[in-house]
Amino acid sequence: MKKPFGAKRLKSACIVILFVLAACIFLQPKQTYTVLADEIEQTITTYTWQSPADIIRKTGVILEPGDSYQINGHTIEIIRAVSFQVIKGSEYMDIHMGAPTIAAALKRAGVDTKGLKIFPDADTRPQEGMKVVLFGQDEKILQEQVNIAYTTQSRPDSHMELGETAVIKEGEKGSKSVISKLITLANGDTMKKVITETVLKEPMPEIVALGTTNILNTSRGAIRFSKVVQMHATAYTPWDEGCIGITKSGIPAKRGVVAVDPDFISLGTRLYIPGYGHALAADTGGAIQGNRIDLCVDSKAEAFAFGRRDIKVYILE
Repeated sequence: MKKPFGAKRLKSACIVILFVLAACIFLQPKQTYTVLADEIEQTITTYTWQSPADIIRKTGVILEPGDSYQINGHTIEIIRAVSFQVIKGSEYMDIHMGAPTIAAALKRAGVDTKGLKIFPDADTRPQEGMKVVLFGQDEKILQEQVNIAYTTQSRPDSHMELGETAVIKEGEKGSKSVISKLITLANGDTMKKVITETVLKEPMPEIVALGTTNILNTSRGAIRFSKVVQMHATAYTPWDEGCIGITKSGIPAKRGVVAVDPDFISLGTRLYIPGYGHALAADTGGAIQGNRIDLCVDSKAEAFAFGRRDIKVYILE
């Protein structure tokens, strides 16, 4: 039995339509998109129109709350949300938002900026921990970096003498970003009112070893001392010009008697001086001031040989 002529025409028309649809699908120019997320690029190729959301979904990238994206040609950049603080007068607002600019982020967050200026510049991209200040058109904002002083931490060291110090680790200054509002006073001067401070680098403390040993071994045995001082020393004899052989304390000048500044070492203090021996602070002198000390010796030859030198002086208990 022959099929009706109309049925043949319908079948042919359906075949043509299917062919045209297939051609539209497979002959359509392909589109290639690059999705940049978390510093990773992925390329997606499609032969049909796809929305940005569809393209992002195909890459497996998940948009978290606050995230956004921007399109530049065939590149779709994912902008992850960051947390930053907005300061508007006495109001502080914490915002978690991703946007290409601060202005866009504030708009998405519903912050009213009408009639206000934005610091940093409104076209700046929001960064984690950023401080954003909204201020009046006639106000000025100053941002500066300020050093943070380091502290000193002491560690007792029994291998060092009492009073001795040694730096174990150098300290490092820190830094902070300070944002201030410049206020013009009635006399025309300006003053800074700190709005916020952000630590950029924590200071590193200086570590110092402090000597704790107060026992010194000498040829005559161990002695106990209460303090060690560095002094500039000279030597004299009881017969030097201007000397009368009697000390300020009233005792004869002889080896073992030294002249000091009473404001630095009290008269009557017992001392020990390496290379000289035990001594008594019993005399003074016009040129002996501060950390100066004059040692009495037995001869001019010894005094000339001693000359001038820096020495350690142990103050005995």
